[in-house]
Amino acid sequence: GRTATPLDLGPAQMLARRAVEAAHAAGATYADARLTRIVQHHYSFSSVIPRMAIEIELIGCGVRALAGGSWGFASAPIWLSDPQRADHVVQVARDAVSQARLATVPHQRPVTLSPAPAVTGTWQTPCRIDPFRVSIEEKYDAIRFWEMYANRQDLQIQPASSYIDFIRQE
Repeated sequence: GRTATPLDLGPAQMLARRAVEAAHAAGATYADARLTRIVQHHYSFSSVIPRMAIEIELIGCGVRALAGGSWGFASAPIWLSDPQRADHVVQVARDAVSQARLATVPHQRPVTLSPAPAVTGTWQTPCRIDPFRVSIEEKYDAIRFWEMYANRQDLQIQPASSYIDFIRQE
């Protein structure tokens, strides 16, 4: 079957590295960053607009930081088109460290970690048919089939409400 195209890790690794460095600069003794590229395709079919497609692409950034013996976590969506995206990643890292400091309780036993090597990796869900590679005509035919089926079952489906969403996270 078809599989999704893997994410180019160059820019993502740069942003993740920037986030970890910012967390350490803000006082974290440990930090990790997770970036998820989210691609959403929304296909709408109706008698007014026979085919309309919208694509949204952004990065979800999450930073986990250990500071003052406590954990902090912060996350935010970051638009890929935003020229300030590296600055936003730095702010997320600083927020994670601030949250860790706020979570610190006097006389609390601090979290300590065993030494471990840095890990970078990817994982992909097996996929027999990649919906992003299916033609728009085939998607249109599928939605029309289900509209006709619903009408035969006496279900009241408005054509303007028919749509298909596909979301890919990398």
